[in-house]
Amino acid sequence: MSSCRVTRVQPRMRQLPVCRLNRRSSVPPPGSDRLNWRKIAIALSPTVKTCNRLVTTVERGGGSINSESARMNSSTPEHAKFSSGLSVLGWTILFGTALFSVRFVYEQTILTWRDGWQMVGFSLAHTHPGFLVVGGLSAICAHVFLIVLLGFVIAARLRGRPLPRPSLVLVLTLGLVTGILYVPYTGWMTLMVKVWGPGQHGDSFLSFAAAEHHPHLARTLIDSGVPVDAPYDGHTALNAACVEKDAPIAKYLLSKGADLNRAPDCEWLDEVTGKKKRIEVPSTSVEVH
Repeated sequence: MSSCRVTRVQPRMRQLPVCRLNRRSSVPPPGSDRLNWRKIAIALSPTVKTCNRLVTTVERGGGSINSESARMNSSTPEHAKFSSGLSVLGWTILFGTALFSVRFVYEQTILTWRDGWQMVGFSLAHTHPGFLVVGGLSAICAHVFLIVLLGFVIAARLRGRPLPRPSLVLVLTLGLVTGILYVPYTGWMTLMVKVWGPGQHGDSFLSFAAAEHHPHLARTLIDSGVPVDAPYDGHTALNAACVEKDAPIAKYLLSKGADLNRAPDCEWLDEVTGKKKRIEVPSTSVEVH
């Protein structure tokens, strides 16, 4: 009679049955004289040999199984990593570009609201020229570095290798900081007027919007309470629009009640609006002797 007992082949292997002939079981039990136990043992011997051969094969192939599992584990896609030097360079460029962007945002919001509209970077060039040079170089390097990183990310995606989280944070933060430099000046001014109001320089902002072709900023300023004929350097916003031949803004200012007589450079508007400019002739007196 054959029996199977369980033995542990390796610590990490599954428990496999090892079939062996139990010699003690070859003694026939009482009352079983009619059975030929020798013939039964001979008949089961091929099965026992096959079982033992299978166990031996598994024992010998344990290393190959472990190597196969290691190969399967190694097939997991590895993260695409930057070199340490490239990462340090990227974080350094990010720091310089962030300071440069913060300074530009300061000039286009707080400094503009306090001192009036100005040439962006003009005050920085006069107060901190070294910072302007370093910040400008950082911004240029940030653009080049972003192009390199974009190629690196595309290559990693094509190879099925995900980008590690620190590298992903570097790419996204550098792109955000660089993108702030592309926000237009009028966008920051419009946000500033909506949040803080036009302030004491609303008349100059309106003339700036009319002269620089920014109708949305002009609407925001007039809606916030800036008079449509508020003079700046002796001229109104309508005159500034006429100097620049900006018919849409001129029409808008006229629709808001702008006085055409206070805009001496708007003679050409007759062809556009159909309005004739009203000319006031001062009264004169003739003295007869």
